[in-house]
Amino acid sequence: MKRIVMLLLCTSLLVGLVVPAAALPVSDLTALAQYYPAKTVFFASIRTDDAFIDSMDALLARIMEAVPEADLGGQTFRGALNDIFDDNPNLDGTFDELVRSWLGDTAAFGAPSTTELFDSERSNDDETPVLIALEVTDRAAAAAFFDDIIPPDVDREAELIVEETETYTLLTSPDTDNPAAIYIGEDVMLITNQRALLPSSGMTNSLSTSDDFTNGLSRLPESDYNALAYINLPEIMTHLPVAQLEPEEAAVLASLSPLYQAVGGQVIGATLLDDRSLALDYVQPITDLDAYEAFGAAVTTDYTPVSFDFARYIPAGTPLVLQGADLQTVYDNFIASLTAAASLQENFTAEGAESPIDQIEGGMRQIQFAIAGLTGLNLEEEILSWMTGNYALAFRLSPALSDLSSSSDFPTSFPMDFSLLIEATDPEGAQALVDGLAQSLTYFDDEFEVSTDEIGSSTVQVITVPTSSDVPFPIEIVFGASEDVFVFGTPRMAEAALNPGEGLAGEASYVEMQSYTLENPVNIYYLAGEGLTPLVNLLVLSNAVNAWDEDAIGNVFRLVSSSSISWNIQADGTSIYRMVLTLPE
Repeated sequence: MKRIVMLLLCTSLLVGLVVPAAALPVSDLTALAQYYPAKTVFFASIRTDDAFIDSMDALLARIMEAVPEADLGGQTFRGALNDIFDDNPNLDGTFDELVRSWLGDTAAFGAPSTTELFDSERSNDDETPVLIALEVTDRAAAAAFFDDIIPPDVDREAELIVEETETYTLLTSPDTDNPAAIYIGEDVMLITNQRALLPSSGMTNSLSTSDDFTNGLSRLPESDYNALAYINLPEIMTHLPVAQLEPEEAAVLASLSPLYQAVGGQVIGATLLDDRSLALDYVQPITDLDAYEAFGAAVTTDYTPVSFDFARYIPAGTPLVLQGADLQTVYDNFIASLTAAASLQENFTAEGAESPIDQIEGGMRQIQFAIAGLTGLNLEEEILSWMTGNYALAFRLSPALSDLSSSSDFPTSFPMDFSLLIEATDPEGAQALVDGLAQSLTYFDDEFEVSTDEIGSSTVQVITVPTSSDVPFPIEIVFGASEDVFVFGTPRMAEAALNPGEGLAGEASYVEMQSYTLENPVNIYYLAGEGLTPLVNLLVLSNAVNAWDEDAIGNVFRLVSSSSISWNIQADGTSIYRMVLTLPE
């Protein structure tokens, strides 16, 4: 019986753990949730239909065409599934012949409780209740599958108790200490290590009717997905074995209870957009904002969204960019989080010890004093006050990496370009920061050179660290401001910021990326593979990879036409994250 359950477990996982393909409506994909208890702590559902498998093979073929060096000898996903069955001496047939005929369009895996996993007893980990559900289109064929799976030299009656009724077939073990069971109904197969999880007339509530479950699903940005997962964090935290924690740990957990109880079910959805963009969405609902307010950790929902046009201050070809908006609010939220954490720690601070809140406040005073000494400006009133627009942190590889010809060569210039860009909502405030930094640098002129230059209509400050025994190439850092933007970075990046054209905003991969981000994103992480190809030469010369792999690595980089991680937050505090990887056309 255990061997049967294990084979079905492996088959289900192999069918499900794949890259998403063309999608199903959420209601269809989660239909099997009706067989799980309402307070199930983990649930995942995936497609198992023929179209899904065919899409996997089409996607695999596309990748192999882009990276021909990764030769799989003509292997396909469907072929791999069939090989699993061919390699089993107890099975006479392929996946298509033995399973496809009765397997429906979806499969699900769930854990109603994880208490056994988190206690101190390792011996009971395998008692963690698990339920696998497979959609079935032919009950008789599904039941017949087990005639093939049991070796002929095994006494069937010694291995199984078979109960047949008009509506289901039930397979259990004659060993009373083994509660595993397989239930085959007219449209579902249920595999579990705890027979009590099987359908019964007493089951009135299911996961599919749970408000927490349906609320999380309703927040997903797409209507169709190929794989979904649900995590019931409050239920997990509520049933942690507190008795096994240290008293202080248990007290901290109890103090955090209002916070994790205010978090709804986490939902993850995977899908394929426009046949070439692999998307993973993550939803984290907050069901009670007041609980966060009472804790002192208010959730800010009024963020300024990112402007894609701000990328015109970044040069075309830049492969790695972080974009956001409103550094002032970011700073305020960071301080609020530190203060809330310190307030919690205050309850567990020994008598006579320094207050955590006093430590935070003292540290902030030191930071503010240092910034005032460096710039002559007040951090909150004269610097952050104008940093309410867009900002970006951008990186690109220097062409010097491609010019290296041996492992003993050093780049002729700094191998990476970077820039920190901040929208100058108050041009005078931005220029005051430039002037303050320039003034303070005069005290360090014995360590590096400071000069001025003109970029566009802006006068910039140039910091130069000359070539020395420790620095094999000169390093130049530029900072300055225009009427639109403050920049701190390398010369090529500063030139693009202060004398802008279309820049990255007009580049095809960046424009492509915008089609797949969330609406009104608060943050964006952007990556394009083409801009990483200068690394190939460095990897080969440093013997990190074989020269034979040079083309393959370059093709793998180019396989990422564009990718992004975007985040936004809803008015009720629900956060949504999206990760997307787009393949070349």
